[in-house]
Amino acid sequence: MQEVDHVLMSKETRQKLSDLISVVSREQVILLDNITSEILSEIDLFAKISVFGLPVKRVEEIFLRQASNLSKDRQLTLKRAMVAKLACHLPVQVEKMNLPNSILKLYPDAVGRLADFLTNADDEPYDPTADFFRKDVRFVLGLTIPCGTFIVDLLSRFRLRTVLHSLLYFGDITAPIRYLVIKGYGPWLQMHIDQRYIAELNAEAHERMCLRIVELLKRRKDIVGVTATSWLYDPQLVDISPHHAYIRLQPLEGGAFFLQHRIGNNEILQATTTSKSRLRLYEEGKYIPREYSMLWPRKAMIAWAKQTQQGYISKI
Repeated sequence: MQEVDHVLMSKETRQKLSDLISVVSREQVILLDNITSEILSEIDLFAKISVFGLPVKRVEEIFLRQASNLSKDRQLTLKRAMVAKLACHLPVQVEKMNLPNSILKLYPDAVGRLADFLTNADDEPYDPTADFFRKDVRFVLGLTIPCGTFIVDLLSRFRLRTVLHSLLYFGDITAPIRYLVIKGYGPWLQMHIDQRYIAELNAEAHERMCLRIVELLKRRKDIVGVTATSWLYDPQLVDISPHHAYIRLQPLEGGAFFLQHRIGNNEILQATTTSKSRLRLYEEGKYIPREYSMLWPRKAMIAWAKQTQQGYISKI
């Protein structure tokens, strides 16, 4: 147990987490202990929940039931301390997860980044409405793991009704057929981008991330494959933002398939505010962002990894 702890976080990171906890007043120390103990008592239940936001919502309920009488500022301080304290418990969870070494090696940096974020965060909302809070809570509960340029949920579902909606609105019969053939109603891994680290995206890092995920798939025989949903899978980007094209093309060339969705204002905002050229094209009516789900079946992804790794060897 202690050996895993040393692997997952540096002494410097542990000190930063301890500092975040130590700012809590004496009266609130007991409150913090009660909150984290109750959360940890439900952690095995959280691991069985496939809906991304439900564990986070439950954590917020536990927190507010015991800390609702505090001022907003004190709640924010206590909540950061709660996340820090749960992060200190993370090695216990990770030891049970049978993760490949290639992923375990990412934890010191991932936990270090979390400690830095909590230490330097501003007064922006840190609750279930905030993307960073949702991802941080899932991370410290061991529900989401670092894999490189993306983070990965260990249990997700891609519902049949989502596939049928795509068929209804866009008429693509091929994707639903492939979904049924691979029994896509089973458990999936789901990838997410963390906007705090989006600057690190590049083709080589994305490829190595996918290879790490394949190592995980080989240990998780129950998983159907890997999925993700984003405007970054829009085929328009091959021409509009060719530097992002690999995000779609690497899975596509490896046997993934895609489902189109109707896009909301939030996705349009993300697609246009992160690029002046995309914003200009959008304002000129030459680019309307579209959102797609990528579904990469396990057999196809494992086959892609084998071919990719052989390519690496041939270059040596």
